[in-house]
Amino acid sequence: MVLARRPQIPRTVTETMASEPPSTTSRSGKTRAWLRRAWPYLFIAVLAIGSSALHVAQSTKLSPIDETQNLDYMVRIYDDGYVVKLGDRIGQKARRIEACRGIDLELSTPNPSCTSRHFDSREFRDDGFNNAVNHPPGYHLVTGAFAKATTLLGISNNELDPARIFGGFWLAAGLMLALFAGELLRIPRVPLVAAATIFAMAPDALNSAAIVNPDAAGIFAGGLVLVVALLWERGRISTWWLAVAGVIAAAFKLTNFIAIGIVILWLLVQALRQHRDPEPDRPNARRYAIACGVLLSGAVACTIVWLGIASVRATIDPLVLPSNLQFYQPHFPGAQLLMSSNLFSLFPAGAQAYRVPVLTTNVIIDLSLIAGWLSVTAMVARSLRFSLRDRLSTLGTAALIVLVLSGPAFIISTWVTNKVIFLPSPRYALSAFPIVIVLVASLVRGRPSRIAISAFAVLMTGAILGTLVFG
Repeated sequence: MVLARRPQIPRTVTETMASEPPSTTSRSGKTRAWLRRAWPYLFIAVLAIGSSALHVAQSTKLSPIDETQNLDYMVRIYDDGYVVKLGDRIGQKARRIEACRGIDLELSTPNPSCTSRHFDSREFRDDGFNNAVNHPPGYHLVTGAFAKATTLLGISNNELDPARIFGGFWLAAGLMLALFAGELLRIPRVPLVAAATIFAMAPDALNSAAIVNPDAAGIFAGGLVLVVALLWERGRISTWWLAVAGVIAAAFKLTNFIAIGIVILWLLVQALRQHRDPEPDRPNARRYAIACGVLLSGAVACTIVWLGIASVRATIDPLVLPSNLQFYQPHFPGAQLLMSSNLFSLFPAGAQAYRVPVLTTNVIIDLSLIAGWLSVTAMVARSLRFSLRDRLSTLGTAALIVLVLSGPAFIISTWVTNKVIFLPSPRYALSAFPIVIVLVASLVRGRPSRIAISAFAVLMTGAILGTLVFG
């Protein structure tokens, strides 16, 4: 009987089977490749969340930047299913937290004792009124969901601390979007990470990420608008995503219109460039113009709807609020518009920021000043090299124009709506930080400049974290 011969296995296959399993090597290689791609995002996320958490641990008192009011706004959404309106006073839970934690402000009359069984709202600032009611509820809905979940799960016995911790996630997400935008614009990673580190440590960014305030989501909102615009331009998402980005940014805080304005002005310049000297791999001028309209329409529609709802629900005149009445101005504030402190109040973004006592050292003030001048240098340098075909020079020029005009525009808007004058705070421009990060990183050329910006980032990080850890 003749036995059938077994089929011969080719030598190459036999050798492969006898060698190390290819899946092991492949998984290891994929992990290394993933880490090479992801390390900037992982580093920035850990830095942002960690530094914010340290800030929360060091500063237990409530911030005078309306933190009690925003905490009350957030808490009542999930405790009572109710969005506060103009005329409401802060609730018992927020009153108790402020009375027990204290507030980082010298008060003419001290808060009532923490052991009080009931708190009279009139014993608190602004006669106990909630003056955060004009903010759309986007930030409070998202942050409040996290804070409420931690209390229901028994992780925290109050909503304040988890809401503050969540600010670090807002900061991390915004900075990661800034990194992604820089990569879309083909900016090298090392300068991008260094610039993101510097502005993550900026007192305005860090403080806003460690308190309950919609400013905490400002960097995220600005990064979202910029990234969506860049992805749309490359044909990777549809035009309607611009409307979504506009709605989301405006739903957090109306001051996020600064980033929206910068991106719209930049897109308009791209439309002009395509009209004069079109590039085949970019949208035509008409599509750029439509994109501007879609982005603006989403943001404006959200704003009009919310302000209309807030106006209809109001039970008092805005001037009943002591915080409004003290800034009442019956005449047009023409003189105030041209004051240098107001004209350049948001240029550079984040300059002369509010700082908690632990971060008021001379070293940190000096380092923050240098960071501010870095942002000024980036915008001015790009503007001086303005060219329709240079995408970064047009972005820098748009940022410079909008940030200079935003201070006076803010004063005019508050006067038109309520006949009051509020001086613009540098934190209102936090949404411009992702754009500033991209512009600063884009100027770094050559090894010496990479070393210099990296060294400054390390110095600033060491100073901030060292102060937060050791006081």
